[in-house]
This record gives sequence, structure tokens and C-alpha cells, in this order.
Amino acid sequence: MPLKLYYAPGTCSLVPHIALELIGQPFEAQLVKMHKGEHRSPEFLAVNPAGQVPVLQDGDETITQIIAITLYLDALHPQAGLFPQELLARTHAIETLAWLNNTVHTTFNRVFKPEGAVDGEEMQAAVRAKGKQGYAALMERLQDKVVAARAAGNDYLNGASIGVVDAYALTVIRWSQLGGMVPEQQWPQLWDYAERVAAQPAAQRAMERERIRLRAQPLV
Repeated sequence: MPLKLYYAPGTCSLVPHIALELIGQPFEAQLVKMHKGEHRSPEFLAVNPAGQVPVLQDGDETITQIIAITLYLDALHPQAGLFPQELLARTHAIETLAWLNNTVHTTFNRVFKPEGAVDGEEMQAAVRAKGKQGYAALMERLQDKVVAARAAGNDYLNGASIGVVDAYALTVIRWSQLGGMVPEQQWPQLWDYAERVAAQPAAQRAMERERIRLRAQPLV
């Protein structure tokens, strides 16, 4: 039975989606139309009571949360290079992955969904503005990581080829546009990196299935 990924286009589920494409073995991709509320349907809540994507199913086992899913995929398919093999490089890749997940991602939530933090339009506008400021600073820091990787002779944060950490970096760079930022102007080296990642066949296949492009229109 092939692995099954529940995903929603353009969300953080793009990360394991690219990872599965990097593995290069058949898998089932199940679209969850969040804009239609399918993540709150009884059918999906039976899969993940949190009502969130991504979800990975392997037979009778269900795994949620990006870090858990991608480390599981890496353990199943170590030859795929989802993380660096060398211990210290692998540790730093997971360190960056955790930062993207628990800091960059949560900061974007303040930009995209301030109503989850506060009530009232005035307070929500203030939270969104502060979130944009914080997100811009985080993109600057991500650019520094990319520049450091290039200085060390690596085109990607994962090393010579893309891995899970690059898939997440691509996702959050794309989100910056949804928040009204212009990464190619604000962080040109970061944008060049995003274009390199998005040009890789595994990323192209996942993005094509999700019907998304690297360049995205602002939503807020």
C-alpha cells in the first residue's frame, strides 16, 4: 500500500509533498479543499482531529506534524537525501527546520490570520502590521543562512541538492508574497535561492499537482 499524503495547495503540506517527490516512489496525494471547509468535515476529522494538514498515512498508521512526517520519511528512505548524512550538517538542517516551523511559520499566522490572536479590526490590523515587521526580519535571517550556505560551497541549505529544509524555506518565501512583501526586491539573494529550489524537478512536480507557482499574489 503506497503512502498517502493529505495536502492543501500552498500550505505547509508542500514540504512533505516535495519530500515524497524526492523519494521517487509512488504515493497517493489527497487534496483537502480548506477553502470549502473540508478540513472540518467529519471524514477528515476522523483522520486528524486537529483539522490540519499535512497528514501522512502509512497503512494503518497516521502521522501529523511536518518534522515528525519528514523524519519518518527520511528513516524509511535514507537514500533519498531528505536530510544531510553527515551528523553535524544533519543536526543544523533539523535545527533550521524547527526554526522555520516554530518561529517563521507562527509569525506568518499573525500576518495571515490575526483574528486567531485578537478580536476587533483595529487590534487585528496592529497584529498584522507587527507580524509583517517580524516576518521581514525573519526573511532577512533566512537570506543570511542562504548566503552562508553558498559561501560554504552549497547551492542549498541541505547541501549540494535540495532536501526537506529547502522545501520549507521555499514555502515560507512564497508566503512572504501572500503577506504583501516583495522578496525579489527586499531579499534578492533569497529570491534567487527560491527560484533555484522551485526549478528542481521534485519541487516542480509537487507545485504542478498543487497548481501553484513560486510567484504568488498578495492576499492581505
